[in-house]
Amino acid sequence: MTGQQDVAFGTAVSGRSVDLPGADSLVGLLINTVPVRANTTATTTVADLLGQLQRFHNDTVEHDHVALGDIHRLTGHDQLFDTLLVYENYPIDPSAFMNVADLAVSDFTSREYNHYPLSVQAVPGNELELRVEFDVEVFTKARIEKLADRFRRVLEAMTADTREKP
Repeated sequence: MTGQQDVAFGTAVSGRSVDLPGADSLVGLLINTVPVRANTTATTTVADLLGQLQRFHNDTVEHDHVALGDIHRLTGHDQLFDTLLVYENYPIDPSAFMNVADLAVSDFTSREYNHYPLSVQAVPGNELELRVEFDVEVFTKARIEKLADRFRRVLEAMTADTREKP
């Protein structure tokens, strides 16, 4: 949608690598935001793109604990991306609290905020739920609705045939 073939976006990672010294004694989620780069051409297939993203992840996962500010400093860029894509992969099972004395959980909701103009959260379940958060000073609601509809169509096309172009 940017008209660029080489794009970057941010994604949230746990930042708690198994190999991180002392990781087993650290308390907290240790969530970090790291850049992801995707480069496509007119001949790139969905399978090519997904393979590229998987290789990038495999090549960088051991560095997920490096702070975004440090990544900016090391790359010489003040900003690497302005869009955040998050896959909420931590399990939320309210039934896990059912056998805890004096505790009753009737509902669970979560709300996260960040400073990026556009954030897309993918939430697993019986159906994939997408949440779009946006800065109203940057995007109109109508523009976001068009973007969400296009994203839905792209996801449907991607899952229909991975040999097709993204």
